[in-house]
Amino acid sequence: MLQNAIRSIAIYVFRDGDRILVSNGYDAVKHETFYRSLDGGIEFGEQAEETIAGEVRGKVSLEVQNLSYPGVLQNLFTLDGEPDGETVFAYDSRFAGANVYRAGSIARVEDTDPPSPFTTVWKHLPEFGEDKPLLYPAGLLDLLAMSFSTGT
Repeated sequence: MLQNAIRSIAIYVFRDGDRILVSNGYDAVKHETFYRSLDGGIEFGEQAEETIAGEVRGKVSLEVQNLSYPGVLQNLFTLDGEPDGETVFAYDSRFAGANVYRAGSIARVEDTDPPSPFTTVWKHLPEFGEDKPLLYPAGLLDLLAMSFSTGT
């Protein structure tokens, strides 16, 4: 990745009532555990919706349906002491199969060398916020609250 470059990503928020599917991360410099929705980098010439479908199919072998577009966020952050930034196209997403929503977690594999397996879990939205675990990207919790209140 180019230094000082803002990358474009698609983030897909899978909701089930007040639960969302997230993976956890850890910032070793800040000693901070955080959560993040599934995401993928948007490649040149690719639409954000294509990123979502391809990432979900490739990482958890599931199909996506009924995408809606709650909004876009600019996320400037520091992770492990390194500044970074991204433009985030956030999509409300649904899995094609209902069984996924009954599972407590979903195993997935990150496309790294070597591949890195990890698990995503369902967390209730009230579990995030001030004096609670962080949900990234910054502003996502507010965006989700607005889209809930408008019925999207």
